[in-house]
Amino acid sequence: MTRTIDKIKYDGTHIRIDWHTGDDAQEARSFQSADAPDPQFLAALTALRLDVAAICEIELDATRLAVRGVTLTVKTGKPHVTITAIYPVDVGALVLHTPHAEVSAVTWTRICHVVGHALAYVDGVRAPRRNSRNQLGGA
Repeated sequence: MTRTIDKIKYDGTHIRIDWHTGDDAQEARSFQSADAPDPQFLAALTALRLDVAAICEIELDATRLAVRGVTLTVKTGKPHVTITAIYPVDVGALVLHTPHAEVSAVTWTRICHVVGHALAYVDGVRAPRRNSRNQLGGA
């Protein structure tokens, strides 16, 4: 059965992925883990920071944005997306949410990359684990 991602949230430590199966969300599921994600997953999320700056129509150093989540819904047969990011400021962090709306084809392609990595994460794809042995072969 097809899984449809509803929400991806990453706080820098934990990942939470919500999805449903079936055309009418027959079964809703949620998965949360502190396992480190595959670096390509993080790269796909990071790629959305330029989209956040453009969609929010604000001038800032997009390289300082940290994308923390994506929410997806389908309205009138078309996907609508909200991207959440944080931007460090002197007194903490500015939280940015793009409007929940249709996005450009370029942004949608990036979103699809994130969704693909999220599904792979649910299926067990993680960052390579570091070997706990020292170089001499000891524990």
